[in-house]
Amino acid sequence: MSITTLHERKTGKTRALLATGIVVGLGAVGTLAAFTDTASFTSTFATGSVDIALDGTNEGKPTPYAFTAWDSLLMVPASEKYAPLVVNNKGTSPFTYTMATPALAGTAALAEGPTGLQASIVAITGSTCDAAAFAGGTPVTSTGSLSALAIATPRTLAPGTSETLCFQAVLPAAAPDSLSGVTVTPTFTLTAVAAV
Repeated sequence: MSITTLHERKTGKTRALLATGIVVGLGAVGTLAAFTDTASFTSTFATGSVDIALDGTNEGKPTPYAFTAWDSLLMVPASEKYAPLVVNNKGTSPFTYTMATPALAGTAALAEGPTGLQASIVAITGSTCDAAAFAGGTPVTSTGSLSALAIATPRTLAPGTSETLCFQAVLPAAAPDSLSGVTVTPTFTLTAVAAV
């Protein structure tokens, strides 16, 4: 074999390899130039508010709302007193609310035991809270002494809505003379908790 032929073979192989490299390089360039696309999204999170009020706009804090409609200064044995209280959801979140047993000021005996004031609450439609409305209402509490009056089962209110509770207080016919001429002032606390 001549030197010239060997050289031509080597040169031919080199050219073939170089040509292959060019093709591979063009393929890589083609991949880098592929079409692309993107998509983005955003979300906003904000907190709701819990705002319970009584009889419209009365916040009842830091000073308790004066629920004077339920005041009764001349109760005698076998007398009854009814009064409506509107519970409002002024916030942006639905909530559940409960009511704790009251703190008592004055003569506690007037609010305790079977011969002291007995009390209970029903939910009513409308604004009239009397014996007839009370009898037709939905019980919220059981009847018991005023000192034990509480709403233990949470009640739900949607934002911007309200419900009317009808309160009843009864001084039993068996109230003793020791309860004559005395006063008791219960302070109730309603607690609203945001509902999911």
